[in-house]
Amino acid sequence: MLETILIIVSISLLIVAHEAGHFAVAKLFGVRVDEFGFGFPPRILSKKLGETLYSVNVLPFGGFVRLHGEGVTAGDAEETGIDEKRKFSSRPAWQRASVLLGGVAMNAIFGWILFSVVFAAGVPFHLAVSDVAPDSPAAAVPILPNDIIVQASYGGETLNDPVSLSGFISLVNNAGDGEIALKIKRGGETLEYVVRGRLNPPDGQGNLGVSLLNMGVERLGFAKAIYEGAKSAGLTVYFVAVNIWDVISKLFTSQDAASGVSGPVGIVVIARQTSELGIIFFIQLLAMISLNLTVLNLIPFPALDGGKIIVVALERLMGRAVPERATIAVNSVGLLLLAIILVLVTIQDVNRFF
Repeated sequence: MLETILIIVSISLLIVAHEAGHFAVAKLFGVRVDEFGFGFPPRILSKKLGETLYSVNVLPFGGFVRLHGEGVTAGDAEETGIDEKRKFSSRPAWQRASVLLGGVAMNAIFGWILFSVVFAAGVPFHLAVSDVAPDSPAAAVPILPNDIIVQASYGGETLNDPVSLSGFISLVNNAGDGEIALKIKRGGETLEYVVRGRLNPPDGQGNLGVSLLNMGVERLGFAKAIYEGAKSAGLTVYFVAVNIWDVISKLFTSQDAASGVSGPVGIVVIARQTSELGIIFFIQLLAMISLNLTVLNLIPFPALDGGKIIVVALERLMGRAVPERATIAVNSVGLLLLAIILVLVTIQDVNRFF
């Protein structure tokens, strides 16, 4: 339970980092920030420092920044004590766009830093199980995805950690339908199993029915780690954008378009599985989540930063502001649709993982 809470808090910090980006740029341009919240209300703790209320809230999965004047119509501004000069909507278009981009920029920087940490720390190479075929000898043991093979023995030949992929394949092929002794690292435990190979396995499965990969990261110097971190961050953003476009383009043509999408429940489950491999792999996952947030928030959808940037651009082109009531209404509809999507994805996650 404690591990799950720590994982939720860690992921929430990525969202808080996003909001901190909005906060920092808003302060830079003199926009008043009324509240900076960790989690979502109701509040547990709060303290006002200067003009900003800092709060800790009940629901830990996320955070928010409440900019001065947001959600208040012109007619209500005087009644609610709005300072027109400090309102977000009173700033020039380029400043408002910069505030909105501050969040995604922070997530991109955060992802870059986390990837750089991974490369600077390095991870010893291990032979890991990436998948197990149903009804295979490995499944009967059971060997599970994310297991680390630390030793394999057959016929007087023993492979010790780090077990090479080519060496393991050779040993399994030599064993045929003989018994192979394995030592498996799973979480904090080291388990010993005996698995019997099979002759004439189905195509693509091999004698044991496992898919394997060499997991590890070469330790790099500081400058090289920063460079490789930036490269990995850029590639991640590209592939996330391609995958999101693929999902969106297939939404109306394929029933399975969103089958690989995960919500908060799925992310926590995946994070727990990844944390069992070690802290560096967990940090790598956090980097990927942070960069996912970068791309997701740039989608031109109401209530997301991308949608708000579109509104700012329209106002700049039209030379006048979009009515506040219209903006509030559109963003409210956007939030409702996002909430519905979140519920549907959560149901899918529960059915998939439990």
